[in-house]
Amino acid sequence: MNAPDAISLIEVQDKNGSINDDVVNANQTYQKLIPALENLGIPAYDFVDIPPRDDEDGGEPGGNIRVGLLFRPSRITLAKLPRRGGSLDTVAVIQGSNGLIPKAKGSTYVLPFKQ
Repeated sequence: MNAPDAISLIEVQDKNGSINDDVVNANQTYQKLIPALENLGIPAYDFVDIPPRDDEDGGEPGGNIRVGLLFRPSRITLAKLPRRGGSLDTVAVIQGSNGLIPKAKGSTYVLPFKQ
């Protein structure tokens, strides 16, 4: 596998898998995946996602799946926003200088990048 700047992921479970509690954080899931990639000789990645609300976004009960993004911090910088959107926020698409861009009031599926 080459080292793409970003890798999109789907079906990322929270850190304790199918245990049905109020945990929605997936940090331990990513912290297992990233070193496994590094052991293959792939450059370092960081991760970002927007956690879903507990038991509301599908998947196995208690799993709290979401989409996530691995990115190379040496190549991609996340935009600094006053507040990152949440899983219940709406999204608008606006015309930017480089074409149509999602303007996140927030969404589980839109993550802001700085060009």
